[in-house]
This record gives sequence, structure tokens and C-alpha cells, in this order.
Amino acid sequence: MEERNITKRILVPLSLTLIGLCVIVVLSVTWFGEKSITTTAHKDFEEIEKFWNLELDEDGALMTSVIETLIYEAGTNKDKTLQKALRSKDKAALLAHSMDLFKTLRTKHKITHFYYHSPERVNILRVHQVERSGDKINRFTAIQAEEKNDTALGLELGLLGTFTLRVVVPWYDGEELLGYIELGKEVDDLVHIISELNEVELLISINKEFLDRENWTDGMKMLGRKFDWDSHSDKVVISNTLELSQVEHKSLLLFASEEYRNHTNDHETLDLKGRLYHLDTIILHDVGGREVGSLMILNDMSEVVLFRRNIIKAFIAISFTVSLSIFLLFYRILARTDRDLLSKRRKIVEDAKAKEDMQKEHILELETEKRDLEEAKESINRSYQVERVLNSIRDFSFRDVTLNEILVHSLDEILSIPFLSIEDKGSIFLTEDGNEDMLTMVAKHGLSEYIENECSRVAFGRCLCGRAAETKKIVFKGTMDEEHENTYEGIAVHGHFCVPIISGDVVLGVINTYLPNGLERSLEDERFLRMTANMLSGIILRKKSEDTIEQLAYYDQLTGLPNRALFMDRLKQSLARASRYDTYLGLLFMDLDHFKNLNDTFGHVIGDKFLKSAAERLKTFARTSDSVARLSGDEFLFFVGDQYDANGIAVVAGKVSSIFKEPFNIDGNEFFMTVSIGVSIYPNDGKDVTTLMKNADTAMYKAKVEGGGAIHLYTASMNERALERLELENRLRRALERDEFYLDYQAQVDIETFKVVGVEALIRWRSEHLGFVSPDEFIPVAETTRLIVPIGEWVLREACEEMVRLHNQGLKDLCVAVNVSLYQLKDRSFFDTLSSVLEETGLDPKYLELEITESVAMDNVEESVRLLNELKNKGIRLSIDDFGTGYSSLEHLKRMPIDVLKIDMSFIRNITEDDDDKKIVETIVKIGHGFNCKVIAEGVETPEQLEVLRDVGCDIIQGYLFSKPVAPKELKGVYDSVNQQSMSLDKSKAFEQ
Repeated sequence: MEERNITKRILVPLSLTLIGLCVIVVLSVTWFGEKSITTTAHKDFEEIEKFWNLELDEDGALMTSVIETLIYEAGTNKDKTLQKALRSKDKAALLAHSMDLFKTLRTKHKITHFYYHSPERVNILRVHQVERSGDKINRFTAIQAEEKNDTALGLELGLLGTFTLRVVVPWYDGEELLGYIELGKEVDDLVHIISELNEVELLISINKEFLDRENWTDGMKMLGRKFDWDSHSDKVVISNTLELSQVEHKSLLLFASEEYRNHTNDHETLDLKGRLYHLDTIILHDVGGREVGSLMILNDMSEVVLFRRNIIKAFIAISFTVSLSIFLLFYRILARTDRDLLSKRRKIVEDAKAKEDMQKEHILELETEKRDLEEAKESINRSYQVERVLNSIRDFSFRDVTLNEILVHSLDEILSIPFLSIEDKGSIFLTEDGNEDMLTMVAKHGLSEYIENECSRVAFGRCLCGRAAETKKIVFKGTMDEEHENTYEGIAVHGHFCVPIISGDVVLGVINTYLPNGLERSLEDERFLRMTANMLSGIILRKKSEDTIEQLAYYDQLTGLPNRALFMDRLKQSLARASRYDTYLGLLFMDLDHFKNLNDTFGHVIGDKFLKSAAERLKTFARTSDSVARLSGDEFLFFVGDQYDANGIAVVAGKVSSIFKEPFNIDGNEFFMTVSIGVSIYPNDGKDVTTLMKNADTAMYKAKVEGGGAIHLYTASMNERALERLELENRLRRALERDEFYLDYQAQVDIETFKVVGVEALIRWRSEHLGFVSPDEFIPVAETTRLIVPIGEWVLREACEEMVRLHNQGLKDLCVAVNVSLYQLKDRSFFDTLSSVLEETGLDPKYLELEITESVAMDNVEESVRLLNELKNKGIRLSIDDFGTGYSSLEHLKRMPIDVLKIDMSFIRNITEDDDDKKIVETIVKIGHGFNCKVIAEGVETPEQLEVLRDVGCDIIQGYLFSKPVAPKELKGVYDSVNQQSMSLDKSKAFEQ
């Protein structure tokens, strides 16, 4: 009977447990085996997916490189054959140029499509299918290339149901869009490469919604592929590397469907043709972002599955053997136990008395445990309170509050815990920014006025809080002693817990709590305060990081002023307030005058210091209702709010201008700088931010044009002038291609021999729509828009060609002077263009003189000297134009390889009446001769001016006294006429006649 009880109680549960464990182990091994198969397949899939994407990227990069190389080679080819063919849509020329290239690309890189499109995306030529042309190309890649005005690349699903990787690149000749070049490569070849390299089967499925059944069927027939439209309701399969029947197609598409996979085991494999395949898919998106199909990857897992299943069978056999062995072992042990039970039962009775005694002891233990439970309950309550306080501090820190508000709230929460032994007094200190050895009290509670004042700032090492900060350790005092430095008459005796707030090795602050006098150190209090300090450490760092991010996002890093974003937000708020209270608001757009000269002369370090000083003056001047910001570079914005009189805004603008009249002291040097200010007023000049900004900018430009240092209030006529300038700029952009420019030439005459020794080339513009436009109007616009570079190249080439024609007509020693702008000199291609022009026209460089204005030469002296020496080394003559109107330094001038100085006509105009002008001209002549330069006087109109210039030693004269600027065909006549006059015995008399 007893044996049956033992068997029932022990052997049966043990047997069931072993059986259960075996089942669990077998199922786990089976599951992990299947899972490892899936993992292996997924790893293979990830490698294939990477290879697929990498091949697409490399093919796209290759085709882009081919097109860009084609465009580059065609652009650098002098005969421009391909550009002309594309511009004229000459299919034969395009085909002749591109067929060999296409054959190479098709053979070497499997590229199957090659197109030329017009700017309207109309197909000009299919190199791969010459018979088709003239259709509008509406593929995503072509549309994107047109919309982005840049290269478009991506997969395209064709009408026949095949995928092609396409690249479309716009081709520009200068600013003219010639058209588009497109290359395409079908992905079937890539599918077969992946299949062979990775020993997998690949199939491409396409969503039927993007196909036309008839077109797709015809396409599959044309490509010689098997096809089946009806295997699945939503998809069709193309480009398969595995021959499948209709039933297998249908089974595969069903297995791959999202609905089926969501309701089956993810580890399930698909049985096709007696083989077990694991299926993964790569979703295929076309370049338009549509999900048009998928690449299905069938990984043959038959051998792996068989191998894993054999392992599982072996494991089951081993598990069964081990379980049976364990069962038999336990059976033997229990049999031995049965024999011992009889003797042990006797001992049970004897032990009963001892157990009774033990129960009494247990009762005592239970009472002890009860007391422990009460203490645990109290501990849990304390933990709850601590958790409540910490959560409250943490949650409050995520509100839109300042760091000081967080610390005040934290101190209140710390002092609110009832079970702590601290008093309802305390404070929190933070380490000062920029002064890492000083604490500042930022939160306080229950302190006396004396302590608030005396302890508002505490140095590291001073008093208890300072010692905690210095040692980075908790300071505890149960009562007041000599280390408690700040005391006053009547102060209550107390103790302190001073806990440093630390991050790494950096002290961020100190928590200071008051304790009842004579209190012993409490580890619970210390642990709580340490936890609080650790939390505050993270909060302080986070809040300071947020403040730093806000500073970076909304403030200029150099000057500390609000940036454009913050200024615009403040301006919008002020406009809303002005609208609500019916007040005026003024917007000042400011630009420092000639700041670039300061930067170039003294360096960006001094320039940055100057900007900081300017910002400080503006910040000091601004009221609380105003705002000032740095827009960019040397531009500042300033709005004046809460004005009940619009005239007051002009007064403020005048005061802003006046604060720049005092010198700026930068590193012991004084600098003077004026400011140009444009003013727009709400609501007179606009009722929104955009309009006010635009109009203030327009007014500032007007002030700038007038020489700077001025204030201009916006007027409607300024917009009209801006529109006129915009029209002028638009017409100017087309003037070259419309052949609207021409050159006039003005003779330069030797003052002693009265022979023509040179001519100056002067550009003229007769616009089809604007008529004759003065150079004073269009040259500044050309320089601002950088159109001066191509225009200057045209002038240079035209002048050199004309000079060669004059030399061929017998004017052998004539030199031509051509003006060169700052932007031409800075353009990298200028020297190549100059060499090309001289080589193509055949003009000897010694007959070319380049005129550079004095301001250009002094813009960046070191760079100017380098560029002028490079020009001089080519044998070209160099002259400084408008000399005397700039800021030349003789020290700089002597370093420049100048051949000619040209005196500005402003000094010649009154030379016979104004002694000062005469002295200036005489000085310039002496300077020029001192530097071994010829001196040319411009604007000579009277014999009296001629005589004065001869007296002061001028070398060459130019002006209406001899000839006005004339067309090239009249230049030979002027040359002969002036030279005939030079034979007169009384040359001055001859000119008087």
C-alpha cells in the first residue's frame, strides 16, 4: 500500500514531467531548427538585396557618367557638331555620332536604350530603334529631369511590362537648354546574374493595375517569354529563371501574397517541383515612387531542411534514451527509500515532541516577521514619497519653464517629504557661467533676509556649501561650528546637509538643507538627497543644452543678436500689436558702407570685432519695444515699434545713423564707418513682413547707390525704378545672342607729334525694345549679374579682330585699349580666354592694352599684383583707368607692373580755370613718370586744355578735340585726318581751326 502511494505521488508526476520536458525540448529544437533555416534564408536575401541595389546604383552611376562624358567632350570640341545636331534636331548627324558609342555600351555594359530628346521632351532619335521618333516622352524620369532641371535616375515600368533602369540628363550650352540625353538598361540581365551568382531562382511580379493586358501579352510574345495573365487576380510574373506551370505560378503568387503570409507560419517553405523553397521579396518602386511590383527570391532549402530534420530525429532518440535512464535511476532510488520509511516512521513519533517546541519558536519568529513587515510598510511609504518627489521634479522639468523655476520647484518638493529629518528651510546653488569657482543661489525657502543677502554668492571652499563644491563630497554638520561662517545675532542653532550636484568631474551646483540641532547623520536622508542631486544633474545639463540649441537656432553666433528667423517672428508679433492698437512701426534695413575694404585690408578677425562693436551699439540703442538683428555679412535689421507718429520713425533712423559717426576702437586702432539705411513704415509701405522687408531693402539700395551714409524712406517710385532695372537686366541677358552690342573707338593722340598711337574700345548697346542704352546704365547691371564676363569676352575678341584688320590696312603700330572689370579678373577662365583670343585673332600681345580702374586694382592689392604680373608676362600693356578718383597707395602702386596712367576727365574739365585741378593733374603726371609710365588725359575738348596738358608734361590725350568715338569703318578716316593735321607747322592753331 505504501509502495503504491510512493509511486502515485512521485513516480507518476516524475514520468509526466520527463515526458513533458522531452516534448518541450523536441518542439524547441524543431522550432529553432526551422528558425535557423529562415534566418539563413533571410541572410542570403539581405546579401542579394544589397547586391541588387548596388548593381542598380553602379549602373545608374555608369550611365550618368557616360552621358556627362559625352556632354563634356561635345562641349570642349571646337566644331560643336553634336550641339548643332541636337539644336537642329538632325537625326542623321546624331546617329552618326552615337551609333558606335551605343554598340560599345550594349556589348560591354548591356545598355539597351539610347535617346535624344528635344527641350519639350519630344523624342528626336532612338539610337537603339532608329525607325521610331517624334513621340512625346512622358516617363517619370523624363518629367523629373525637366521639373528638377537636373539629372533624373530610376527604374521605369514599360508599357510591355518590363523594367528598365533609365538616366535622363538635361544638356545646356551656356544658359540654353539643348535637350535631354537618355540611356536605359533592362534589368533582365541583372536578374540572371544574381540567380547564377547566388544559386537562387528569381522572378519578377508586376501589379496588374499598372499593365494593359493586350500590351503585356504582345510584349511577352515579342520577347519570346512564357506568360500567364490569369494565374493571380492582382499580379503577373515575368523574367523568371524557374520554369513553372500555370498551377505552380498560381501557388507561388498565392504564397507570396500578403494576406496568405499574415495567416501562415513565417518559417513555412514552398514546395515547387519536388523542392522546398524559401521565399523573400524585394518591393520594386518606379522612379515615380509607385509600388509597381516585386522581385521574388526563391532559395532552395531542400538539403538544409533534410539535414536539420535528421538532426532532430537523432536528438529525439537521444532525449528518449536519457529520459528512460533517469526514470530507472529514480525508480531504484525510491525503492531504497521505501525500505528506510519503516524505520523513519518510528522516529517521527519521537520527533513530534520536538516539533511542538519548534512551533513555539516559529510563533516567536512570526511576531518578529510582523514587526519587520511594519517596518517594510513604512519603508515602502518612504520609497513612494521619494519616488513621488523625483517624478514631480522630472515631470516639471519637461514643461516650458526656465531652469531657475525648475530648481525652485525641486527645492519645494525636497522640503515637502514628511518623514525626512530636515527642516523646512534650504536653498539650491548653481555654478556661475564663466566663473567656475563661484556659486550663485537660484532657489531658496524659509531663509532669513541676512542669509539671502550674505549667501547669494558663495566662493568654492568658503562656508559649508563652498566646501561641498570644492571637495565634490557631501558635507554634514549636526550643529553649528567654526566652519559655519555666516552667522548673525539671534540665529537659531542648526545643522546642514550640503550635497554637491556633479556631472563627471564637473560641479554644477549644491543642494543645501537645514537640520535640527544635534541631529545625527541619517543615511536615508543622505541617500535621498544624493538621488535628487543626480536627477538635477541630468536636468541641468539638459536645460543648458536646450538653451544652447535655442541660442544656435535663433541667434547670430558672432554678434549674439537675433538671427533672421527670430527677428521675423518678433516682427510679426509687433505688426499684430500695431494693427490692434492702430500704431506705426518702422523697419530699418541697414548695410555698412565699404565694410569689404576693411575686411580685405585688416583681415576678417578685425572685421568680426568691428561687427560685434556695431551690434553692441545697436543693442544699447534699442528699446524694449524694438528689436535688432544681423541679417548676413554686414547687413542689420532694426524695427521701431509702438510709434504714434510716423515722423518719429525717421527721427529714430537719424539717431541710428548718428551712433555710427563716433569712431570704433578695435585693438587700439580707430575706425570710421558710415551706414546706409532704408526705411519702410507700417501701414503706409506695407502691411506684412514680406512687403515691408522688400521695400526697406529697395530704399537701402537707393541710399547705397548714392554713395552710402544716407537714409532713404521708401517711396513707390523706387519700385518703378526696380522694375525698370529688372527689365534692363532681362533684356541684357539676351543682348549677346541677339547681336545688339557693337564697339565704337576713340583715338588716343601723342601730345608732341599729334599722331594717333592708339584707340580705346568703347562698348555700345542698341536694344531692340529699349533703344540706345548708355553704358553708365547697363555696365553696373552687367557687373552685378556677372554678365560682364561673357560680354567682356565678346568685347576683347571683337577689339582684337578689329585691330588686326587695321594693321592689315597699314596702321601697323596702333594699340587698342580694352576695359577689364573686377569680375573678369576673378573669373578662373579669363586667362585661358585671353590666350585663346590672342591665338585665334593673331594679334601681337604688345598691341593690346588692358585698362583696369583704380578701385579694382586696390580691391585686393596682393591678388591684384599677382594677376597683373601674370598679364604682364604675356606681353600685354597695362593701364590704370580713372586715376585719382580711388584710394591708391603709392607703396602699392609701385609694386604693380603698370605701363599707363589715365587721368579721369573730372580733373580735365576745369583744368584751365581751377588751379587745384591743374596741380592735381601735374602731380599725377609726375607720379606716372616717376614710375616710368605714360600718362593719358581723357575728356580733352579745347585747345586751352591741350596747352595746359602739354605744359604739365602729359604724354597722350584723348577726347572730342580730336575725335568722338566712331564706328570701326570710320576709324581709318580719323587716323588719316589726325595724322594730316600733325604735319601742320602750328599744331595748336590747326586744332583751333
